[in-house]
Amino acid sequence: MNCLLCGKSAVYELRHSGHWLCKKHFTQLFERKVKKTIRQGGLLGKGDHILVLLDGSTQSMVCLKILNDIMRPNPKAVLSAALVDDGFGAEFSRESKYCESIGVEHNLVQFGKVKDFALKCGASKIALSDDVEDEVKNSLKALLEFRPHDIEKLGETTEYPPKKGISAIKVLREVSDADITLYAELNEIPSGRFKITGPEDRQLRQMIDTLERMHPGTKYQMLASTDDIRKMLSEKQSS
Repeated sequence: MNCLLCGKSAVYELRHSGHWLCKKHFTQLFERKVKKTIRQGGLLGKGDHILVLLDGSTQSMVCLKILNDIMRPNPKAVLSAALVDDGFGAEFSRESKYCESIGVEHNLVQFGKVKDFALKCGASKIALSDDVEDEVKNSLKALLEFRPHDIEKLGETTEYPPKKGISAIKVLREVSDADITLYAELNEIPSGRFKITGPEDRQLRQMIDTLERMHPGTKYQMLASTDDIRKMLSEKQSS
């Protein structure tokens, strides 16, 4: 197949239309989506210190790469990374080498100490690597467990647990896991392991993926519905 825009060999199908894109135009599309999320959510300020949580997943590596590209030209902005040790014997040599290659300061941090480390290093925001499947899965989980107010915690920004005082941003919430994996492969970003999830989360992800295969665009419709519910809950609370 050939790229819709330039005629070169294609690597990515726009499933809603059946058209294809080459490496260059897929990369541009992916980065535009992420930058739109950042712009519309006001996720980055000129003097921000962003701490990216690297959990060993491909999503977290792509999150770091995108933010580094955006923030590097701004001399007032600071980007650093925390290699989050979850206690399951994760190995971070790949992530450490990548941080060094792009000039990002990084430290190994125990999972339960992330918030303390963020405050200690002066971070203004923590960057999470949640993608569209994570957002939709968490929304469905909240509804199935009769916790609709947990949907208010979703969105571009949230308070980082377990205490308030520092916000978390999700720059990848409008891109899919498959697109993130392809972006990493095409742009030579070291691939990581899959995110560690429980059986219930895996079942919800499988259900979401099945619906997406049957009805392309379902994930994004569900994300839009999640945002509508968040807005209604917020308006109800403020009235």
